[in-house]
Amino acid sequence: MAKGEIVEHIGDGQYRVSLKYGTERIQQELEQIDERIAELAVIVPQKKLALLQADAAVDDVADAIDSLIPDYQAGVNGAADQIRLLQIDLMELQGERAKANRAAKDAIAEDLALKKRRTQIERVPTEKEITAWCADFVTDATGEVGLIEVNDESDNNLIIHPSFDGSGKYNPSRDGQLVPRAAQTGAQLWFNAAILPAVQKWQPGYRVGTITRIEGETCNLSLDPAQSSEQGLDINQTLVLEKVPVQYMDCDVVAFELGDRVLVRWFQSGPQVIGFESNPKPCTQSGFYFLPTLALGNNSFTQYGEPFLDGAGTEINPPLGTEGGINPAWTLVPAFREEPYTIAKGIENYLTGNRNYLGPTPELIVSWDGPPSRFFDPKNEVNLGTGWRSSWVRGSVVYHKLNVLVDLGDYTETDGFQKVAGAAIRRVSGGLELLVMGKTPQSQGEAYKLFKFNLAQDKTVNGLPDVGPEIDLADDLAGVTDWYFNHDANRAVLTVRHYATELEPDPDGSRVYLYEWSEVGGFTSQLIYDKDAEPRPYRVDQVNEYLMKDPGVVGLTRKYTRDATNQGASDEVDIPIYVEYVGNQKVTAYHRIPAKTFGTSLQYDQSFYDQEYPHPCAGEPIPNGGGATYPATFVDEGDQDQTIDYVISEGSSSFERIVDSNGVTLAEIPVIEYNNRTSNTFQHNRNVSLELACGSLIIEENNYTVTLSQEEVWRSDLGRFDEFSIDLRSRFVVAGYEVSTLRREGVRTGQNTGDDIQFDPGAPPFDPGYLEVTCSLAETRVQKFVSVFLNGTLKKSVQLEDTTDALSPQFRLQGDAVVIPGTDLDSQISSGTITDQEGPTTIYFSYPTATTMIAGLRLADCAAVTIGNRTAVSTLLVSNLYPMFSYQTLDELGDVVTELFQRPADSLYSMHRLSAF
Repeated sequence: MAKGEIVEHIGDGQYRVSLKYGTERIQQELEQIDERIAELAVIVPQKKLALLQADAAVDDVADAIDSLIPDYQAGVNGAADQIRLLQIDLMELQGERAKANRAAKDAIAEDLALKKRRTQIERVPTEKEITAWCADFVTDATGEVGLIEVNDESDNNLIIHPSFDGSGKYNPSRDGQLVPRAAQTGAQLWFNAAILPAVQKWQPGYRVGTITRIEGETCNLSLDPAQSSEQGLDINQTLVLEKVPVQYMDCDVVAFELGDRVLVRWFQSGPQVIGFESNPKPCTQSGFYFLPTLALGNNSFTQYGEPFLDGAGTEINPPLGTEGGINPAWTLVPAFREEPYTIAKGIENYLTGNRNYLGPTPELIVSWDGPPSRFFDPKNEVNLGTGWRSSWVRGSVVYHKLNVLVDLGDYTETDGFQKVAGAAIRRVSGGLELLVMGKTPQSQGEAYKLFKFNLAQDKTVNGLPDVGPEIDLADDLAGVTDWYFNHDANRAVLTVRHYATELEPDPDGSRVYLYEWSEVGGFTSQLIYDKDAEPRPYRVDQVNEYLMKDPGVVGLTRKYTRDATNQGASDEVDIPIYVEYVGNQKVTAYHRIPAKTFGTSLQYDQSFYDQEYPHPCAGEPIPNGGGATYPATFVDEGDQDQTIDYVISEGSSSFERIVDSNGVTLAEIPVIEYNNRTSNTFQHNRNVSLELACGSLIIEENNYTVTLSQEEVWRSDLGRFDEFSIDLRSRFVVAGYEVSTLRREGVRTGQNTGDDIQFDPGAPPFDPGYLEVTCSLAETRVQKFVSVFLNGTLKKSVQLEDTTDALSPQFRLQGDAVVIPGTDLDSQISSGTITDQEGPTTIYFSYPTATTMIAGLRLADCAAVTIGNRTAVSTLLVSNLYPMFSYQTLDELGDVVTELFQRPADSLYSMHRLSAF
C-alpha cells in the first residue's frame, strides 16, 4: 500500500501520480540529528579542550618527576619519596587523560556519523512521479489517493485505489505508506524481509487475475503466478478462485467480460474483484435498443408507444403503452445494483441499425442498416425491404448513441459508394476517428471504398472525409457479409462467394474468398474454399466375374457369378460460412459436413443343373433301334436357378455442425443421413419336354419372386438452411432445416422376369428396361425444424412440419437389377473354369458447394447482441404456412415476453430490430 498525489489525468483513467514516500520519520530523524550535531558542536571542542588539559597535567607531573631524578641520583634526602608521590599522581592523571581522549574521540566519531547519516537520508527522495491506472473508470480524481501494491510489494506496478464516489482518497489506515529502505534501521530491514513471504501468502492483500467465467453476480478467476521478492517463494494459496463477488463502481459485474484482467482484494470475508489491472471500463451507458412488437402474421404486426398514461395518470396497456403510439422504441442499459437494467421507453424509431460494431468501450459502438445476421446471401435472399424486413436494406447512415453520426449521402467524396457496408470508431492521438466502408449499389461484382472521418469532442464530424483505398470484386463474386473490424479498428474482413454469371451459369458457392483490409497492408484477398480442391471424394468401381464347370455339387454342372461393386467415401468437410473479428481475434464459422460412405453392390448367381427323370417309354423298343429299348431314366439340362442381390448402402458418420475455427461447436443438426435399399430376385426355371410316340414327359415350372426394401433419411432441399442467422461474437445460431424419410416395402411374383420387363417408348437399343414392383408400403415423411443455439447450447427447437405422404405403390427396378444379362456360357464351357476382372477404377468427385443459407424467407427477427457480459436474443419466425414462434431472452431477466413485457409465454411478442447503442 502507498500514498500518491494526482499530478495529471492522461486519459481513460490513466494518471501521472507523485508517489509520496513516508518521510515524516526521516524528518524527525533529521531534526534529531541536527539537534545532536548542534550539541556536538559545543561538546567536541569541550572534549578536545579537556583532553588538552589532561595532556598538560600529565606533562607537568612528568616534568616534575624528571626534575627530581638528579636529586634522587645524588642521594638527596626525600627525593625518592617525592618521586613516589608524583608517580602516583601521574598514574591518576594518565587515567584521566585516557578518559578525556576516549570522550573526545567518541564525540568526534558521533559527529562524523551523524553528518554522514544526515547526508544519506537527505538524499532519500520524498516523492517519485509514476504513471498509474486507476482500478475503476474515474477520470476526475484529484489530490492525495491510495496506491495499491500488486502482490503486496512495491516492486510491482502500482494501481490507484478504486476512486468511484471519492473512495480512492488516501486513507492512512487502509493505504499505509511506502518507507524507503534507506530510512529504515537494520533491524527493521531484517524483520520485514524475514516475514514478507508469509504475510504475502497467508494475509494476502492484492492480486491480479483473469476472468474465466461469469455467473450471476460472481465470477471465476485464474490468478497470475506470484513469487515473493524474498527467496522467490510462491505466495499464492491457489491459482483458481471461484464464485468471487464483484464490487465495481455502481454496476458491479456488468462492467466485466470473459478474459478481462482484474484486480482482486482480500477482505476478512474473502477475495473480491474491485477493478481492472489497466484500461478500466466505465459502467456502460450503452445498452440494448428494440421495439416491443406483436406478430400478427407474415407481414403484419402491432407496435406500441406514447402515451403511456391517460389523462388520469393511469397506465395505458402496461407496460407497453398505446397500440400504434409514437416513439415505440425502448432502451435497456445493463448494470445497476438495485435492478438489472435501467429501462427507458418512448424513444424515437430508427436510431440504430441492425448491424453493429461493438468496440472495446461503450463509447466505441456504432451501427448501420442491414440484415441482422452477420452472414447474408444476397443472391438467394427474399422479402427484403418490406414489412418485417424493411430495415434489412443497406442505407447511407452510421448511428452512434441514438443519433445519426454520419450520412454518406451528404458528401460528394462518397459518390458511388454511399451504401454503408461496415463501420468502426477508434481512438487516435487527436481524439476519435470514424472508419466507414462505403459500397456501390449492386449486389454482385460490387466495389468498396474506405472513408475516414475525424470527430470532435461532441462526436460531430470535423471537416471532409479522408478518402482511402478502393477494391473492386469480379463480376462472379459477391460479398455475403459486411466489412467487420477488429477491436483496434486497424483491420477488417469481408467474406465473398462465387456466383453465376452469363458465362458461368451454375457456379454458385463453388468457391469462397476472404478479403482483408489492414492499416499497413491495404486490401488483400485469398481463396479459402474450393469445391474442386484436392484431395477430392472418390468412388472405386470393380467387377469380378467367375464361370465354373463341375463345381463339385451333385447335379450342378456349372455356375456363373458376377459381382459388381461401387464403393466410395468422402472425408469430413468444413465449408466456410463467414469470417468475423471477435475482439482482435479473427474467427471463421464453418458448416461441417460429416464424413460419408456410399456404395452399391450387384451380384448375379446363375446355376445350371442336370436332373434325372423317369423315361416315359422305359423298356419300350426304340424305333429302328435294332432291338434296343428305352432306358428307365433320362437326364435333362433344363433346370436353372437365378439369384440377383442389389444393395445400396450410404451413410454419414455423424451430425452436421456449425463450428468455429477455435474448435467450438456452435450448433448441431441431429440428423444422420443414410440410404439402405435392397432388392432380391429369385428365378426358378424347370422346362422338361420329351415327346415320343410311346409316351411323353412335359414339365414347365417357371416362377420368380422379387422383394424390395428401402429406408432413406436425408436433409431435404439439397441440405440448405431455409432459416439461418449467425453471430460469432455472441456464439448465436438460428438454423432451420428439413429432414425427409422414405420407406418402401414390396413384393412381385410371376413366371419369367424377362417376360415382364417393360420399356419406355423410344428407349435406346441397349436399355435394360424396368420391372414394376407393387409396394405394400410406400411413403415419405417430411419434418421441418427451427432451432436456436447460444454458446453451443440448444435453447429452443420448434417443429414446424411433420407430414407423411403416400407415394405411388409402383416402383421401377432397373432391368439389370432383376434380369441377368444374356451370357453365352456354352461357348465358354470348353475352357473349364474362367475368371475375369474389370477394375478397380477410381472415379473422383467434387466437394459440396457452399451451403445456401437464407434468413429472410421466414425470419422476422434473428439477432443476438452482447454488451459486457449480458446477451439479448430475439428470434421470431413468421409464416402463413407454418406455426409462428418467438424466442426472446435477456440475461438477468430470462424470458422477455413474461418478465419484461408481462405477457403470456406463448404469445408472439419480440424485441424487434434488436441492436446496440
